Amino acid sequence: MFIEKKSLDDIIHELLQKIKEEGSQQTNKKGANKELLGVYIKLTNPLNRISASFSKSVFVSPIGEFLWYMSGSNELDFIKYYIKDYIKYSNDEKTLNGAYGARLFNKKNPLFDQVNQIVDLLKKKENTRQAVIQIFDKDDLLIEDNKDIPCTCTLQFFIRSNKLILSVTMRSNDVFVGLPHDIFCFTMLQEVIAKELNKELGDYHHYIGSCHYYDADEKIVNKYLKEGYQTSKTQMTAMTQETSLKVLEKVLKYEEMIRKHEPLNIEDVDLDLYWKDILYVLKIFSLRKSNKGEIFKEKIKNVLPLLDNQNYKTYLKEKYDV
Repeated sequence: MFIEKKSLDDIIHELLQKIKEEGSQQTNKKGANKELLGVYIKLTNPLNRISASFSKSVFVSPIGEFLWYMSGSNELDFIKYYIKDYIKYSNDEKTLNGAYGARLFNKKNPLFDQVNQIVDLLKKKENTRQAVIQIFDKDDLLIEDNKDIPCTCTLQFFIRSNKLILSVTMRSNDVFVGLPHDIFCFTMLQEVIAKELNKELGDYHHYIGSCHYYDADEKIVNKYLKEGYQTSKTQMTAMTQETSLKVLEKVLKYEEMIRKHEPLNIEDVDLDLYWKDILYVLKIFSLRKSNKGEIFKEKIKNVLPLLDNQNYKTYLKEKYDV
């Protein structure tokens, strides 16, 4: 099955409808589900990586997950701040065996930093077919009772016609829960690397072995489909040309300060408006975690005017009813 669309919502909508109509019933350890095998997705505008649906709208948690990847961390505390369910997949309640960031960057051993390796390779050989990052590993199957076996197998980067194209292969993908996060995180990584290489952002390709959604999500899936197709308006602007892996190191430093409730004047940080807006979104999320009701609404009203991206403002106003 092949789907080519220009927005994440268009992809999710068509996939869910196809699975409902043509999917076969399966059961595994996570529960009953409907499944299609062998799905190929092409997203022609990777900036359209956010769902505009009321029932599927997620924004802050994918940002948190992306930054967790970029940190190279496998620590549970970091990601459970944004996505509590991750604790279900930790064998020791401290780390995640399949953490993507630790496999992308490997901070403990720079020789196995796959992201910087492929960046160096693409700088030397633009037409290479060897710029592959491996996530799934044979050893994942050898860990007894491993709760966190990666769903992603590989990421392959190509430069063609001065554009950076990314192809991702997945052994398994939950369309309603996992796919929106995966496409968000991987297209963000694609865009960061494109800026690092001074290339334009190309298409995003996503190949799935088992494409499914769980019966437990049937009601909310039906609600999503009843909303119809969402706006194809791009919710995120392009990253500035100054964006680089070094800039992301600064973003990560400030993210940690926000997450740990340390004092930070975002207006004064040495980042452009694109990344300041991301920090403001994280700040609002932090305020929501530590404040309730009218107290939170008063605090968010002080932060919202500082955002440059009007789409973010609209989303946050609707989400938090302010």
